[in-house]
Amino acid sequence: MVAAVRTRAVEETLDRLLAWSCRHTRPVRPGVVRLVVDTPAGDRDRYVVATDEGCSPAGAVFHQPNATVRVGQECLTRIVLGEQRGSVAFAAGLLSIEGDVAFAMSWVDQWGRESK
Repeated sequence: MVAAVRTRAVEETLDRLLAWSCRHTRPVRPGVVRLVVDTPAGDRDRYVVATDEGCSPAGAVFHQPNATVRVGQECLTRIVLGEQRGSVAFAAGLLSIEGDVAFAMSWVDQWGRESK
């Protein structure tokens, strides 16, 4: 029972964090980023779909993402809150990218810019 409550809380927190981030991010170009977030409840997959109008989180997509970003929940939170740059986290090995690295980094580096 406690594990189920904790898992639901992690899921809700992650969804709120991504929704907030999307409201403050303007993608450089359209595409899809798959996020694999390491949480206390295990890995969680989320997708962010970027269009010319903005971006929105999604639970699933029907085509291959442009890039996959793997990051811990704590690091993701620090990036979104503007406490750490995505490029610094990447250089420090706190997040990894598979696929279109330039697309992912241009997108990740915008997280948190408006929050400062």
